Amino acid sequence: MDFTCVTTLPVENNPNSFYKVKVECSGKSISMIVFDNNTAYKGEISSSYISDQSNLLNLSEKEYIEELRKAFLTSSSEFSYSIAEDNFYLKKSIQTNSANSIKIKFTSIKLDKVDFQTSILAVLDATLNENNQYVKKIDELQSLNEALMKGNESLLEQMKRFQADKNNMESILYYRFLNLLNSKKKKINELKGKLGVKMDEDTASEFEEEMELNDEGVENVYDADTDLDEEIEKQVETAKDECLRKPVEETKQKEESKKFQKLGENSKGNSGSSKPMSIFDRLSILDPTIPFDP
Repeated sequence: MDFTCVTTLPVENNPNSFYKVKVECSGKSISMIVFDNNTAYKGEISSSYISDQSNLLNLSEKEYIEELRKAFLTSSSEFSYSIAEDNFYLKKSIQTNSANSIKIKFTSIKLDKVDFQTSILAVLDATLNENNQYVKKIDELQSLNEALMKGNESLLEQMKRFQADKNNMESILYYRFLNLLNSKKKKINELKGKLGVKMDEDTASEFEEEMELNDEGVENVYDADTDLDEEIEKQVETAKDECLRKPVEETKQKEESKKFQKLGENSKGNSGSSKPMSIFDRLSILDPTIPFDP
């Protein structure tokens, strides 16, 4: 896990002072430049040291390097940093079962003094390089953000069009449904009117058709030389008369009912007038064909 960073690390037991550090990790080797006031140091961590120290701490080499990266990049409070006797010490706090914690030596790097100005230039180059990488990444993210914003605007416009199309389709379907519903209601009312006017005529014609069929059946029976008693013939004729008379009587009853209803309405209408309805008027409503001379 390769990384390069330029950072400041707080001095142990002196939080107001900081080490300026440049750390570069490549493969399993780590190099660093440390500035302590006006003194510059350079040190390295070899792959063999990483292997031995990770085994000592019961960590894998990958986990050990990840912990080092975390210590140099985040300046976490669980780590402390110090320089003593030309060695850079990195310690980590380990929480025990009690409320107390202990510090263990996580790594130790042998430091060599180097030219201060040369080290400054090396750190400056690393800082500029790191800054360029960040600027490039920011540009990429901004381009991606602009593309996403344009895509979002396009989707919003498309959604508005879909919403308008949906509303138009709903209006058209609602209009067509109302037209269809009104036409069906009109047709139903027409059929109901026709059914009420022609019900009596249709009923009478149906009975007549049935009687004609019955007559044909009777003729067919007589054609077959079937002898019927006079009593049976009378019963057939009586049934035919009743069937024909029934719809006519029902029609007359309905007409009389309407006449009485009209009579009642006229009576109600004249109840507010001073002149009562005469017997001749009432009889003329019941049967207009009968002439009355009051």
